[in-house]
Amino acid sequence: MKFYVHTEEPPFTVVVKWGDSDDQDLNKIIKIFMSNFEKRYPTEAYKIDKSTIELWKGRKSLNLSGNVLQAIKNMDDIYVKWKSISTDNNAQITGNHSAKELDTSDLVKSENQDDSLEKNHSSKKKTPPYSVQEFLELATALSTKQQRQHAIVLYKDILKKEPTNQTALIGIADCYMNAGRSSDALPYLQQAQSTNDLAFRLGQCYVKMGEYDKAIETLIGYCKELRTRGGTSAAHKQDLQVWLAKAYIGKKQTDMALVVLQGVLRENQEHLDALTEYAPLIYRLGPKQKDEAMTILLTVLVNKLNDNHVKEKFAYLCQQEHGMQVLESMSGPAWRDVPAVVFMATSLRDAGAIEQTEALLKHACMLQPENPHTLLTYVHTLELVEKHTEAVQEIMAYIKQWPEKEIGSFKIGSLLPILNNFHGDVYLNVPDGNIPCSSVSMETLSGPYLEDTNYLLAILFTLVKILFVKGAVAFIRPITNIIDPLTKGHELHKTNIRNEAAYFSCISQLQGITPEVNHVVPSQQNVYFVGDSHCVPPAWQTIRIKGEDRIVHPILSTGTKIWHLREESTFYPKYNFNSAITKIPDGAMTIFCFGEIDCREALLLCVEKAKYDAMFGNAINQI
Repeated sequence: MKFYVHTEEPPFTVVVKWGDSDDQDLNKIIKIFMSNFEKRYPTEAYKIDKSTIELWKGRKSLNLSGNVLQAIKNMDDIYVKWKSISTDNNAQITGNHSAKELDTSDLVKSENQDDSLEKNHSSKKKTPPYSVQEFLELATALSTKQQRQHAIVLYKDILKKEPTNQTALIGIADCYMNAGRSSDALPYLQQAQSTNDLAFRLGQCYVKMGEYDKAIETLIGYCKELRTRGGTSAAHKQDLQVWLAKAYIGKKQTDMALVVLQGVLRENQEHLDALTEYAPLIYRLGPKQKDEAMTILLTVLVNKLNDNHVKEKFAYLCQQEHGMQVLESMSGPAWRDVPAVVFMATSLRDAGAIEQTEALLKHACMLQPENPHTLLTYVHTLELVEKHTEAVQEIMAYIKQWPEKEIGSFKIGSLLPILNNFHGDVYLNVPDGNIPCSSVSMETLSGPYLEDTNYLLAILFTLVKILFVKGAVAFIRPITNIIDPLTKGHELHKTNIRNEAAYFSCISQLQGITPEVNHVVPSQQNVYFVGDSHCVPPAWQTIRIKGEDRIVHPILSTGTKIWHLREESTFYPKYNFNSAITKIPDGAMTIFCFGEIDCREALLLCVEKAKYDAMFGNAINQI
């Protein structure tokens, strides 16, 4: 098999060919890489603290004692990271994701051809660089894996050697278009010579840029060109017509778009992209067309599960007048199937149709009230719209209805003596009387919980989070004392309730290290701290600012990245953020704490997928 081993600072890649019967461990990969790296960058190699070298595959660090054949697959990309020894004795992480330009001279081969270690994994003489064709193949492979920034770097290197290389020009344009950077793609398409489908790409580019007149002119011209050539395949013609229809829709010439799309669907009733654009256009034409449109989009949604554009069209229909009634009437048996209802709800949530999401999840809970996963999803949706009191009431009703449900040997009804002291609004709620702070004896179970048990536990974790963030702090210690033992010996951070577990763990640990607060007094001197989980540790503590005591008031916006807050975003964390900040009085002192999640994953992924050229520019653009 063949795979690629990279470091990005300085930029360097080794192509490793590995025998199918070679069962050595991953330390050998490091030796192969370092042997080549030391020849190319002797000065940098001297600075490496070799005891810190790691191999990474995606976001996972590989165990170096693991077998190569088990850890790595053909065409994988492996990254080498280390700490370098600097002159001031401070360690600096290198080999991480950056957007430096690669030099084609930095990519070398390393081959494994027989059982001799010297012959398999090292070379006495410098291996020749790859040819332009091999670079093109590598760039295409990287682009396919959405590692577009690496692909772009390679394509640009090729263009330095061969400025008119058509494959590189179109390849780099495709990378930019797939990254949502059509304006950056345009110059490369304009440089390319007229090839079979160049005009089609150019038309798509204009549509994505909102240059609808140019798109229509280009695509119609391409249609004429195809006719002079003797035509094209039916599939290509239909795809072309769909993009022409998108251009007409962009110009609000919906009648023209309908004519074009009807022509496609007469030839192919199952063309999903045509159906996606067609359904919203006919929805407004009458009751019968409303039913047809909803049926079409439900079909497309099932066939394109992760397509955000389809979700947006589905949300558009459901948000129209009587849209939810039409959905109910056209869903058929799916309307009574909990997984199907939850699927529709989460699709709407992803497109920002939160009101409709809430309605569907409430319906799902009524269909199967005992299902903890459905309740958990519903409660999280209520959090998005600041309906925290309703969320607590839903959880309490669930516990009262099924008090015998168990987590290990713990019955959830054991919480009722505490929760029966809760009445009214959750915000700054004060219990009716003193709540005893005691634990419940139970047998601890080892091993993972069942999935439904995890969801049940997550519901209790979420209850604690809501009570704490909304200032009902008198309930926290009594509940965490009971629940905390249920987490011991269970690696909940590795399960699908890891986020709920993280909130609970943070709040539970705070009870032992911060002064006890049994009652938060409403105050005009709050400092409002808006953020993701980072607003939890300082919550409800008193700080002094310019000689005045101020209470840190958390405003939780779960999972929000700066990226979500851009104007064109419809993703639900933005809805959560906008709902949450309505609770802040005008003129109040406010701290915004966002960007950490972006730095941990979003910025890196955006650069890797070529949404931005470099980390610094990415951060500045988001801020």
